Amino acid sequence: MTLNTGLESKNRISCAKTPRKRRHNPKKGALMNLLIVSSAELSSRAILTLDQTAWKVVVPSLYSEKWLGSGRETPLGTIRQYLPRFEGIFIEEGLKIDAIELLQHAIDTLDIKEYTLCDFESISDIQTSIDNGYFVDRHHAAAKRAEYEINKLFISRLSKGIKSSVIEQRIATHKRNFPRAGYEEINKMSRAWHKQLNNFFVLLPTIAGLYWIVKAERTILAHDPKVIHRIYVQYKKDGVEFTVPFSTVYTEEFIQECNDTVEYLRSHENAHRVSFYQSEVRDVKPTYRPVVLSFLQSKMFYLYHFSIEYTTKLAKRLYHAGLITDPSTSSHRVPGEISIALIRYLNEKYGEDYVLQHERDFQGEDESQAIAILPLHLEEAYAPENVEFTPEFNRINFDSPKMKQDALTMYAFIFAITEWTQMKDAIYDISALQIRVGSKKLEAKANHLVDVYDPEKRKFVPQKCWKSANTDLLNALSVGDGDMPEESFSVVLPKCSHNEILYPTNVSYSTSVPKRPPRYGVGRFNTQILGGKGIGTAASFHIIQNNLIAANLVTLANTMMHPQEIAMEVVAWCELYAPLLLDEKNVREYWDRLDRIRFEGEDPDQLIGEYQYYIDEVLKAAGVQSEPTTLTPAQINLAKSIAIQKNIMIDDPESFFSDPERVKHLLNTFVHEETKEENRLFKCPICRQGYVFAKEFISPQDRSRSLYYACENDQCFVMFDNNIDEFFVKKGKALDQKERLEALTNIASKQHLKNKGYLFTDFIGKNSKSYEAKVFIDTFFDAKQRKRYTLKLQF
Repeated sequence: MTLNTGLESKNRISCAKTPRKRRHNPKKGALMNLLIVSSAELSSRAILTLDQTAWKVVVPSLYSEKWLGSGRETPLGTIRQYLPRFEGIFIEEGLKIDAIELLQHAIDTLDIKEYTLCDFESISDIQTSIDNGYFVDRHHAAAKRAEYEINKLFISRLSKGIKSSVIEQRIATHKRNFPRAGYEEINKMSRAWHKQLNNFFVLLPTIAGLYWIVKAERTILAHDPKVIHRIYVQYKKDGVEFTVPFSTVYTEEFIQECNDTVEYLRSHENAHRVSFYQSEVRDVKPTYRPVVLSFLQSKMFYLYHFSIEYTTKLAKRLYHAGLITDPSTSSHRVPGEISIALIRYLNEKYGEDYVLQHERDFQGEDESQAIAILPLHLEEAYAPENVEFTPEFNRINFDSPKMKQDALTMYAFIFAITEWTQMKDAIYDISALQIRVGSKKLEAKANHLVDVYDPEKRKFVPQKCWKSANTDLLNALSVGDGDMPEESFSVVLPKCSHNEILYPTNVSYSTSVPKRPPRYGVGRFNTQILGGKGIGTAASFHIIQNNLIAANLVTLANTMMHPQEIAMEVVAWCELYAPLLLDEKNVREYWDRLDRIRFEGEDPDQLIGEYQYYIDEVLKAAGVQSEPTTLTPAQINLAKSIAIQKNIMIDDPESFFSDPERVKHLLNTFVHEETKEENRLFKCPICRQGYVFAKEFISPQDRSRSLYYACENDQCFVMFDNNIDEFFVKKGKALDQKERLEALTNIASKQHLKNKGYLFTDFIGKNSKSYEAKVFIDTFFDAKQRKRYTLKLQF
């Protein structure tokens, strides 16, 4: 079996360039369109925006056979009955894992084969989102289902297995380092680690991308900086001063050899003879190709500190306004009509002497019909300084004045880079020089910007037009970029002849310490790792990064990505048990398999089955027990209790509570909600290990609600608030709920003492006189011989 792995379901479809604005053909007797969204809030927005005679808006439920339909509960059977009569089916393109799961549940439940995906995340206007949705046919739907099912395998199986294995390894290490560590200490640390890894999960592209971040961190940790010495020889010829480095670099232990070499090069007895010289004039195309999404995200982050998600959001708004082409692209193709318009515009702006008069091919062997991110209106009225006054720009709904300014900044960047791609080539004088001093060799290379050359007129044209008009952008791009030749950094070598003798003016050496290897910044991680190695697509870069951060695998500090301890452990675990998950070749092959499902109709179940088998084998090799597929009575009872407390209506309880997947999802969603750290009240007075939390009991008979306090350790300590109230009322002391909790906290704090009990001084007796007494927690057994807790006086 060939493993082909990859997740991050977002936007593989959009990158496939399926036709937009495509609709289902109207059917005879069609009622309306169906819109399925993941939240009641989005449903309300849609109901207020859309024509209710033409639209049915539905919010699915994982737990109930009644879904929220156009603001009221609608039986699932009714939706199924009318499904064939809907003219078009539109579904929200979920970005968060919970939303994706809910919407996929709707697709599976209703057996929807073809639909239109709509992005409601980055577009504020509901109707615009629907109009610009992209059509998903049955093969595309099958590919999405395969991604979703593999997502579930990674999150529910592999992530839990890695987490369990890592915590076991930590415990074993702690026991080795601290042999006297007691059971209570180990338990405490185990609970702390589980809490620390509460949000941990891995998906395939996050693992493959994380591997390179960890690899860089290992190089940094292993870095042993040593002082190095490099020799330089300075010459002067024909009025040109230039420096040539000696090829050998010396460390501190070879300092004497370095000094000897300096003396040898300084000696007049040793001639400095030119052994090789070459100079040629070479044309250099513009440094940057037309803009694609990954390049735009990277530059916006470096230049203006826009997040990847924010950059994508701005680009989509400019696109939907009709100012730029579709930003979801990785193609550099410039279509002919845009090239012609660009040449005409640049001729008017700069003059024909500075502009290439034919189309420039940036596409190469790429046969894709997708196009780069380009301005759609190449005319003076839509130039960056004027676009703010166009009707297209003023149609955009911005969240704030800052967002409006940021959109103008991005548009100006796209416009300027597009201009540059059609300017004439720059001409560089490329020189190479080699000098022999006895057996020693010195080498230098140089490039010097001459000008722009017009081959037809056979003359150099001063390169001033585009560069002078975009000086600020050029300066900004050159900072930390390293991929733009600038005159200020160019080196000039004089013309030399073979065997010519040169005379050094100075020989010296410099001392330096090699820099620490760099970590990956957000931009370099996108372009070199996710894009360069095919781990993700431009549209999914920000999702992969968000997942790395959300899972606490990586933190961002000054735009640099710092792997956490768990990241190092995950990569080490995968290197030992699942090395194929770290190989970017498998990720690329996985995307290819998905494309074959999407475009050629391959069977998705085969790919899902391969992953299921592989993950089973990995967990078996790691000695991690698979998650049980059956439910325990305790899990079923807890799920029933949660359903009552949270008012979750379940129409077919027998079917629901016999389904392990649905019950476990319910438990994972709600079981830890009340036991968050910020809700802790006090340490349990009985076990002195767990913490007491406030909880709510809903009677199955009359649905009445009661507040009670319980230890997080099951059945360790439980006391109802109304019993506390009854106790103090009988003692002539009426307390509100906050005062009762404070009293119980004080009583519990003294429970472990030998002379237990908390002293109250203002009780009122039957004779109306006040008295004082200690109150402590006592136990008794009810009629069914179950242990119960109550309050008791001690004088």
